[in-house]
Amino acid sequence: MKSRFILYRQRGGMFYIEDTHTRKQESLGTKFRAEAAALLHARNESIRQPQLNLQIAKAYLAGQIRVSQLEPGRTPSTPSLRIKPGPLRNAGSVAPGRKHSI
Repeated sequence: MKSRFILYRQRGGMFYIEDTHTRKQESLGTKFRAEAAALLHARNESIRQPQLNLQIAKAYLAGQIRVSQLEPGRTPSTPSLRIKPGPLRNAGSVAPGRKHSI
């Protein structure tokens, strides 16, 4: 399967990714190749396996929730994560009224 995102570097040393379907480009905000490669891999994996990506996100969120953010009556071992059921949004969509950043 062909990768959806490709990695390239500008003259200033900053790494960027380009969506091969939409041709949109976005800065990764790093000058380090290893960090850029990890971000590129994460983007491509999120396209290949969106359901797995959602499960990983839930696991990260569960580890980041503080006791003060829990609903009353909940313990830290049972955080309340509300994930809406249904199809996932398009990763490239932007909320109404927001502009795309290049």
